[in-house]
Amino acid sequence: MCIRDRNYKDALILKNGGKLVKEFPHIPGIDFSGTVAESKNNNFKVGDKVILTGWRVGEIFYGGYSQYAKVNSDFLVKKPNSLTTKQTMMLGTAGFTALMCSFAIKAREELLLGEKVNDVIVTGASGFIGLNLLKKLSAYNASILVIDRNQPTEHIPRVEFEWADLRHLNKVYEADFLIHLAAITNSGYAEKYPLETYEVNVLGTVNLLNHVKIKERILFPSTALIYQASEIPLDEHSVMDVSATYAQSKFIGEQITEFRSKLMEVPYTIVRFFNIYGPLDAHPY
Repeated sequence: MCIRDRNYKDALILKNGGKLVKEFPHIPGIDFSGTVAESKNNNFKVGDKVILTGWRVGEIFYGGYSQYAKVNSDFLVKKPNSLTTKQTMMLGTAGFTALMCSFAIKAREELLLGEKVNDVIVTGASGFIGLNLLKKLSAYNASILVIDRNQPTEHIPRVEFEWADLRHLNKVYEADFLIHLAAITNSGYAEKYPLETYEVNVLGTVNLLNHVKIKERILFPSTALIYQASEIPLDEHSVMDVSATYAQSKFIGEQITEFRSKLMEVPYTIVRFFNIYGPLDAHPY
């Protein structure tokens, strides 16, 4: 094993937060990069540099906090030559997620619209995913309106900030795209304060979608915690378990997004995040 990161889920597991681990003893370590020492898969040979992120490793499978890790080869990807093993862990899932969001808008702009995306609304942009996203959107010369209770910690060109509580909006906003990141995302906090979680994640989403007119697409980030723990890789149709407050609040948010998008006759995309970390992460756990 070469490099591991410290994910917030690892901290939760050590304190049994969110009850992510069902069996003990256990080896945490959500993500890691390293060198193949032994392989029974023709796609990977001894000496290959590989990366693993997510796949419930560190939760239902033994993780990367060890000298060696035995994992399903389906969970691995080969390290790009342009990145070191350390850099792959520094980038993290948050960086990947922000790039996917911005690339999706860029592709829509260049391939489908045939013209520049003029206006994007982003909520929850004071978080590290939001800040990464704002920088990418700004680089694409999009005009961005941030609606949030917390102003972004950095000045980013082409970004306008408007203070607002999504639960109590009093005006209608118009844009090409809406990226609704604002939410309570700490599952442990959600269990402790369920009323606030439902108010922010459910009521806030309902009220926001009742106060926007979107022309092109709505993006709603959800969570992979809505899935039941599984020993096999998950897909969109895997068995769900929304018994936890956070998971249930995001699943309801998905349903609201689908319903309101159809009423507005606008396409929508739901992204179920797994492990989120990367540049600008304040490591709140």
